[in-house]
Amino acid sequence: MTDPNPRGWRLRDESLVLVLQVLPAERHFLLISLATREDVQLVRFDPVSGALSFRGEKGFDVFDSDGEALSYLKLQGSVKHLGKGKSALGYVVVGNTGLLLLAENASVSALLPGGHQIRTVTNTAWYRIPCQADIGEKYGLTREELDEKAKKITDFPINGAHWYCETVDVSRPFPSEKPVTDPSFQFVWNAWLSESFRSVGLDKQCPALLQGTAEIRELEDVTGESFNLVLVSRRSRLHPGTRYIARGLNDEGEPGNEIECEQIIWRTGETGDDPIPWSRYAWRRGTVPIRWGVTIRNGGLGEAEISIRREKTFMGTKEYVRRVQKRFCPDYELEQGIEAESSRSADSSTASTSGYSAFDDRSRKLAAPGPGVDPSKSVPVAFVSLLRKGTPDRDRSEGKLATAFDQALLLMRRECQLPTTYFALDWHEMDKQLGTCQVIEALWSLMKSTVESHGFAAGHFIPQSVDQKVGEVDESRRTWWGGRLSMCWLSQQKGVARYNCADSLDRTNVASFFMSVQIFVEQCRRMGLTVVSDGKGFNVGERVQGRFKGKLWGKPPATSNAKQPPHRSLSPEPKTQFRSHSPRLRSKTPPPPEVRLPEGWERRRDDVTGNVYYIDHKNKRTSWTPPETVKSFAKPASVSTKGSSNGTRSNPQPTGLRPYELLEAKVDIFKKKVLPEALTTFAEIFLMSGDRNAFFYTGSQAMHSEKIMIFEPETSQLRKSGAGGISNWSIAISRRYNNVMRDNDRQAQIEMFLGLYPEKHFLTSHPTLGNTQSGPLLYKAPSCLPLDHPDTDDDDELISQMSYPPPLTLSNSTETDLKSHPILPYSHSNTDLDVMERELPPSMDDQVWARRSFSESTLGHRNFRLLEKEVGGGGIPKSDQNDVENLMESQQGLREVPVDVSPLALD
Repeated sequence: MTDPNPRGWRLRDESLVLVLQVLPAERHFLLISLATREDVQLVRFDPVSGALSFRGEKGFDVFDSDGEALSYLKLQGSVKHLGKGKSALGYVVVGNTGLLLLAENASVSALLPGGHQIRTVTNTAWYRIPCQADIGEKYGLTREELDEKAKKITDFPINGAHWYCETVDVSRPFPSEKPVTDPSFQFVWNAWLSESFRSVGLDKQCPALLQGTAEIRELEDVTGESFNLVLVSRRSRLHPGTRYIARGLNDEGEPGNEIECEQIIWRTGETGDDPIPWSRYAWRRGTVPIRWGVTIRNGGLGEAEISIRREKTFMGTKEYVRRVQKRFCPDYELEQGIEAESSRSADSSTASTSGYSAFDDRSRKLAAPGPGVDPSKSVPVAFVSLLRKGTPDRDRSEGKLATAFDQALLLMRRECQLPTTYFALDWHEMDKQLGTCQVIEALWSLMKSTVESHGFAAGHFIPQSVDQKVGEVDESRRTWWGGRLSMCWLSQQKGVARYNCADSLDRTNVASFFMSVQIFVEQCRRMGLTVVSDGKGFNVGERVQGRFKGKLWGKPPATSNAKQPPHRSLSPEPKTQFRSHSPRLRSKTPPPPEVRLPEGWERRRDDVTGNVYYIDHKNKRTSWTPPETVKSFAKPASVSTKGSSNGTRSNPQPTGLRPYELLEAKVDIFKKKVLPEALTTFAEIFLMSGDRNAFFYTGSQAMHSEKIMIFEPETSQLRKSGAGGISNWSIAISRRYNNVMRDNDRQAQIEMFLGLYPEKHFLTSHPTLGNTQSGPLLYKAPSCLPLDHPDTDDDDELISQMSYPPPLTLSNSTETDLKSHPILPYSHSNTDLDVMERELPPSMDDQVWARRSFSESTLGHRNFRLLEKEVGGGGIPKSDQNDVENLMESQQGLREVPVDVSPLALD
């Protein structure tokens, strides 16, 4: 079928799907009116097999309007309306019943440049389509058993935690060049359900359904300039399951509870023809990517003991790292165009990229890939491990996992030559001994050089009205977006951070939150948005009062058939007083004062940010401020008071900010300097996202979320939404109950919704339509989902076959490196990775173990000497060649001081 609108431009406000029945023949039809097409499609259900039928013939199943299609059906009998929805999300046949999933309501929860809508499903319905296929005893299941299996599928919770986009690909980091019909199936949760539509050429009629969060908030900076913040999380489906079942790596080389996140900032121009600047930062979180699992002692009443698989422990670790590298590999040809434009701008009197401060972009430079060299192998991946390390008086189970993870990443670097960086922070113990602020500051200081090296993607979207003016933008910097060559790039993200604790639940959500707000500040700085105040800072006590009327954690999201699950979950529509999900796309940039410029000066407007800048042609330089000798003839624009409870802001005039400057700041200073509404917005969305991810993995709320409230004033209503203290224990008990009593049933439900292991869940096989299918299913889920990049070159026989602890059969240096050494708190346990140390304050000297190394170094503005190690990303250090003796010598001076540790490990 030819698509009359291949670019995917939205022609209607929203799509419409009707479920129809023609009487007396009782034939069923699906009438689909897409927002991106002018015509409508009439899809038939085969009355015998239940299969979908569509030929794409005009006048038979393609019509110009809904009315024309309904008139055609009325010629066959009376038409009965069974239901309607915003989108068809899938269709499968189980036995003699077709199960059709419709999104009856899907609200616009996020908006991307170009008007592309992301819709979060808020209400769904399953429609049963009867078919005449015989399901006799030869299939091994009675009708009652089949109904029970079908009910498991239809009870899967969807509302409030799944989202889709009909016009652009949102299954990959923004902005993706891929068409919407070619999603990254690693994150598509209705891949099996949508197979029925794809098999008849209706790819767009059943959009890719992603699990997670997609939210937008409209904010204003200090000057009143409006901009949009979009936060997205998508959960991988390659290793689906519950907490104690889906942990570590599986045979697909995918860790359990793997989640990809990104934050996007974009703003509109003053007119519809102005470019729309944007920036995006992406990161990953998941469980430890080695082979491991958990055993619960005493029937669920004892401890959950972590067990490391003794054979082939690291099988799939390299495959996973390479998969991440390939996904985040920057385009070298695109980078050449970006660098060429930056050089031209620096050498000329123009400043087309000045709004993004291209000259202080500190991300690493891409080297030209050699002949036959895969450029993705040079993409740095920074692993941030928040696992407990154990103490002398308590050998924590997580400490064993941390030791194995240490060795896995050492192998990735030494044997596989992959540029992995490793930061290990015992988050809970450091929080207990040093305090929350100190551990946050340690994280910021440790990660500063890494995030600077990785950078983030930035550019601007070219509206359709000026799309034909190709000469204004170098083609080498443009990529496709929404069917048009409309994305102009100014920088690319050149590395990725990956966070983990044991479960990728609570500590990962907290740690990634504190890094995200820092990168948000830098994104805004480069976009010309003022969200940081110098001087005294904002009056935190006046921030965002009365905006949160209810808790984010409320009623559970309804399951697809409107019945409540037996466990709690996040309300799909949090009762907060934020603006509507659909932002008001307008600009509040105050007009620049009219000035009389001296000879040789010129005033221009930046085509990226829309801000005014000044050119000194005589000295060949540019400036955001007019020359001091000119005289203003207009009053300065007033500062917006929007968002303050009393109508006033207590903020001094902002001044310049160095790149990533606040990564060196203390928490209290950061809290005072950064726009309060932005911090509150981040906290609200991270709470929402953390709770949703926790529900699908544990059936409970996220823990330790009170840490996210550290920037909120004591009177903030949002503080009541975080979990901490006694509530952490309550959640821990709830999780253990769910793990023991409900995990197996929930695991089966997840697998059946995804169409996995039909031979296990439906027991038998039978021929259908001439094909042998597993179980009484008409549409079979693909045995192997297509990946964006092949994994054929990622297997390493030596690493994959290695046992744990590894036998001494590697290269001479690695054999010695992997010898066992004592496990130390706050540190890597038994590898000789590069050591980054900080001095402890004198008061902490007797409370926390510290290592006194031969080379002293201080990081940032504070003196902290926690034992933290890093595997550098730029090749193997020379000191690694014979540092085993040095490592043994350095351990002679270690002092062992017992540290009290709570007996219950909370996440």
